[in-house]
Amino acid sequence: MRRGNRLHFLLLGLQVFLTPPGGCSYIDDPEAQYREKRIGIDIQALSDKDPVARNNAAISLGFLGPKAAIAVPALSRTLKDSNRDVRMSAATALAQIGPKADAAVPALITALSDKDPYVRTSVAAALGQIGPAAAKAVPALTRALADPLPVPRGEAAKALARIRGETPAPLARLLSL
Repeated sequence: MRRGNRLHFLLLGLQVFLTPPGGCSYIDDPEAQYREKRIGIDIQALSDKDPVARNNAAISLGFLGPKAAIAVPALSRTLKDSNRDVRMSAATALAQIGPKADAAVPALITALSDKDPYVRTSVAAALGQIGPAAAKAVPALTRALADPLPVPRGEAAKALARIRGETPAPLARLLSL
């Protein structure tokens, strides 16, 4: 066996030894340590005075998808932000986190009645991306099918389809409005 191959197998064995059972280590995911720091910084930025900083933090967390699940409580609070863009970005980030954002369902249900149609649309999309874990939102989404605007109505129908798996019923109701 060549020296390079022995070194490779030695490092591979060391990696297996250092990996905790059922988890990954920084060797498997070299960006994990940086990502954890970045998430912490973004969570702090969600409460910054500057709405641009808050918006950018929510967008940044969304880019991480399910790996930013630890930020769900902070993003849920951000759904009440005074700035429409920040609320919309927080809902979009929760959508990108997906099923791991199930703890945000109560806050999303409340945000589904936001005065801004773009926020309502983003919130409905988030509930749909969370999927069956958002089943508590079915009554609120059903009410959202009566939204005066077509885009939030359509997103509510898609969310119901994802949550319940009953595509024809929500779409039939939507088409009858």
